[in-house]
Amino acid sequence: MFRTFGPAVAAALEGTTLVEPDEVYAGPSTTIDLGGRFVELRAAGMAHTRGDQTVHVPDCGVVFTGDLVQERMFPIFPWFPPDDVDIDAANWVRVLARLGAEEPRIVVPGHGIQAGPEIIRMVRDYMIDLGQRVRSRRDKGEDLEAIVASLGPEVRSEHSNWSQPEWVDFAIRYFAATGAAPA
Repeated sequence: MFRTFGPAVAAALEGTTLVEPDEVYAGPSTTIDLGGRFVELRAAGMAHTRGDQTVHVPDCGVVFTGDLVQERMFPIFPWFPPDDVDIDAANWVRVLARLGAEEPRIVVPGHGIQAGPEIIRMVRDYMIDLGQRVRSRRDKGEDLEAIVASLGPEVRSEHSNWSQPEWVDFAIRYFAATGAAPA
């Protein structure tokens, strides 16, 4: 799929071989020993994608979030109906709430620099706010294209220091199509 994202991405992936895992787990979590350092893998269920997972290093308070969290970047909403709709923003927000409640010392996001738990809250609050704003406009009878045309620029200007602004419209379309407004 990523090879279809343009010639530069296809060229970067040339010669790439996918390697199957040699260890898998079923259930909500598993712990692996990396030579005296224990790391917990936690399945998040469908959130940003169908199979999100976080990686926790409990003895030093570190969590690797993958694309569930990005630092100063609009969350990636892979909403490409009808082909790719494996996203659940309500669960995504629940996962972020659980991660934030644990107050990790260091959060390693999928994109951006590591920070503290404030970046988890930042992404969670953004998603809740955007979902509620889309729902409010839909409830008033505004059509999708009007919502995208007015709300998209408004949201991008409110977060002018965030990168990847193209994901805002995907998120708006997701919330409008699903009626989801995570809380």
